[in-house]
Amino acid sequence: MSEDTFTAGDDIEAGAYHVVLMTIERKVSKKDGSEFRIWRFKTPEGVDLSGTSSLSGGPLSKTARWAKAILGRAPTPGDPIGMLYGKSCIAAVETNDEGFAKVVDVYPAAARTATPTAAPTAVSAPSASAEASADGPAAEWDGAIDDRSLVDDPVPF
Repeated sequence: MSEDTFTAGDDIEAGAYHVVLMTIERKVSKKDGSEFRIWRFKTPEGVDLSGTSSLSGGPLSKTARWAKAILGRAPTPGDPIGMLYGKSCIAAVETNDEGFAKVVDVYPAAARTATPTAAPTAVSAPSASAEASADGPAAEWDGAIDDRSLVDDPVPF
């Protein structure tokens, strides 16, 4: 039997982290008896992180959105959830007022840059040269996928 050890999971700062999905567990809420899923992730440094979702698997659910980000495609009905285990992704982590870390969203591994710390980034006003760019905003695009691209477009064209 192995001995449990403390991890840095609760000391991690808000940010985006490279992680591997370890397990997804079903739990019952002590508050109201409803069921939910706990997604357990691990960083390359060994930090354990987790986030929750409902049992809903509809196309707009958090479960389906996270599975699609990890798998690289929408899961097919009947696919086992375990096929996601061991796959890499990027976890967006937030901390509450007490400093406890929680995974609030998941993105494809190559979709965005992971930040090792939660240092705020400076937001500056666009320069005159950027506004006058002949190529417009596309010239400044860094190739990252934003959150809107992770949801299927309901428009049929």
